[in-house]
Amino acid sequence: MVDWVDDELTKNNTDRLYIEYSGFLSNHLSHALIALGRLDADLDYVDKHVQHQLLKLEVRDGPTATKQQGNQQEDLLGQRRGFYLIKKYYEDLLENKYNRCLKMFIQEEFHKLYLGMGGSALHGLIHTGYGLSQKSSAVVCEGLSYLHHSSTPLVFSSPHSSSTLGQGSCTLLKVLEKIREDKELREFMLRESEEEWVKQRGLGGFQNRMLALVTKRGDQLVKYANMVRAPEEALKTESGLSAWLLESSILLYQTSSTTNDFFLLHGVTATWALSNILQVFKEKTQILAILQVHLSILLGVYLARDAPQLNMDIMDTEDSHSITHKDIRDMVLSLPPQTDEHVYKMVQVCLETGQARSDDEILGRLCRAAAITAIKYPLKISLE
Repeated sequence: MVDWVDDELTKNNTDRLYIEYSGFLSNHLSHALIALGRLDADLDYVDKHVQHQLLKLEVRDGPTATKQQGNQQEDLLGQRRGFYLIKKYYEDLLENKYNRCLKMFIQEEFHKLYLGMGGSALHGLIHTGYGLSQKSSAVVCEGLSYLHHSSTPLVFSSPHSSSTLGQGSCTLLKVLEKIREDKELREFMLRESEEEWVKQRGLGGFQNRMLALVTKRGDQLVKYANMVRAPEEALKTESGLSAWLLESSILLYQTSSTTNDFFLLHGVTATWALSNILQVFKEKTQILAILQVHLSILLGVYLARDAPQLNMDIMDTEDSHSITHKDIRDMVLSLPPQTDEHVYKMVQVCLETGQARSDDEILGRLCRAAAITAIKYPLKISLE
């Protein structure tokens, strides 16, 4: 890891640059800096990328922050207001209640927020997990504050046991096929996402669909999640389940007929972020409950992106057999520094995931292929 990351995070934190811009888009700069640090980028390249990012971000008191001002008396959970009041609250908690122990802070406070981690296209989750990977208390506080600010809880009308997560009767691919064929759920999502209670929040089309699904059809998403059968090896430990879910998110991204889908990519980086967070949890019941909610949200992401067909023939490519991790790192750092920050994050996650399981050549080729996809193809954001 390079030694410039903490200084750059301090210079470009939310005390200077607001957590959102252009009304509802999320500030990714901290994630990009951490990903570039993990890729061993040099500071000159990073400085150029930061200058590019600054052209679109808003300052602390810019128009989006001004619109989202809140007051001390409001219940700000999920209201997308009062970010700096919330941030001060979490900073005080870390300092005074947890004596700056980041592990205890995450265990207690993330557990209160995980049901709403699908809000703002999973950015609060991503911000928190990336901050924890850097052991940055400041970035973790920002991430938890953004989770609080943008919380969109997965709503259950009845309790669902998470103790048997991964012990269903269908492969994940079969469950995705069932979701693709569920015309009633898709039609509900499309219809409800156009209702006034959704549109008045001023979000984008993807977030509107997710809001409709997690708020009104949470039970169905969890039911689908509980149908999934994970590999026997993954079921042996909670960390095994978490790793399998990360690998599955990469498989979904790479095999999607929509090449380099922006929100399926988010699913990958969010799952990597969550895997960092879960490392500080010890209670099996808590870990399984969080993983169940995350899998349910990822299934919602898949449907909200129109449930693309999956093509196992592109699980890897000819390039992925011969190319090395160093080759891919050199490729991504030879891109113009104006490159979209999601590319750096996807490549970083894929390289680290492949290296962590260097004994699994099939997974290694998948990870290398997904990294190459992120580098070579434009991000697909629009559904049109």
